[in-house]
Amino acid sequence: MGLLTVTAEAGEEPQGKRGLCGAVLFLPPRSRLHTTQVFELLSVQLATAVWDILLLQCSPSYTRVACDKAAGSVVARTMGSRRRLLLVSNSTLHGGTYLAHCQDHIRAFLGEQVKRVLFVPYALHNRDAYAKTAREKFESLGYGMDSIHESSNPVEAVRKSEAIFVGGGNTFRLLKALYDNGLITEIRKRVLEDGTPYIGSSAGTNVATISVNTTNDMPIVYPPSLSALGLVPFNINPHFLDPDVNSKHMGETREQRITQYHEELDTPPVLGLREGSLLLVEGDKATLLGVTGARLFMRGKAPTEHMPGEKFSFLLMDS
Repeated sequence: MGLLTVTAEAGEEPQGKRGLCGAVLFLPPRSRLHTTQVFELLSVQLATAVWDILLLQCSPSYTRVACDKAAGSVVARTMGSRRRLLLVSNSTLHGGTYLAHCQDHIRAFLGEQVKRVLFVPYALHNRDAYAKTAREKFESLGYGMDSIHESSNPVEAVRKSEAIFVGGGNTFRLLKALYDNGLITEIRKRVLEDGTPYIGSSAGTNVATISVNTTNDMPIVYPPSLSALGLVPFNINPHFLDPDVNSKHMGETREQRITQYHEELDTPPVLGLREGSLLLVEGDKATLLGVTGARLFMRGKAPTEHMPGEKFSFLLMDS
């Protein structure tokens, strides 16, 4: 059984939708949300269906609060036992080449059973050039690669994939393409139910989380929702950059922006992944890898510093 968290304004009656094997899905009224109710879901399939309905029913004014919270609960409690994720902060480390800093982790993660990887290049405009770069790298590691943009049926390509690699670029462009091609549910099912390995880099890491609210990118296009794949019940800020105490720049730091995010109600933890760091998720266990560490932000708490090798499994159980 899994948990679904739905929020509604105190003193107001939640709107309901009946169905899904007799369950009642309570959708919140279009107002500020702060009171939380928890419902039991009877199966993975039911949890997935409820999440899809939330995506369709929630208006933009409260999509993040209601749907993000629901995604975190569904993932953490119901569908996390088979997931295998390698979430990388950046594709290229200063002074290095494409994926060189994490290629050993990629090889260890995919192992010998995976023969071909499905690449998702939607975050960049020139998909052909992007696929060429990714294909050359993965072939050098011993893996064949198919790019989803070359497929006439992207959904079927996901269904047949042995492993999925979602590359970096603009997070909003990527998320919109995932929605436009009907891939949100398919990727979630393959990863959470079937155990298909998922590698994300930068924007590909952003969309693996609850939402893209904490991306660094400009909203150059508009996805139908900021809610993402929900493969983990928290958010990540890739390319996290520590403040430069000697800088005269007066713009906001990453830490200030994440703090602003946590000024909103019911916002999940945010893991600031510095360049050179990555997070390995296997079932309900998570381990920080790489060389640069990470900074964890939780609403109402002081940020904490974390070094490579530390465990983050507690984040996978938080809802």
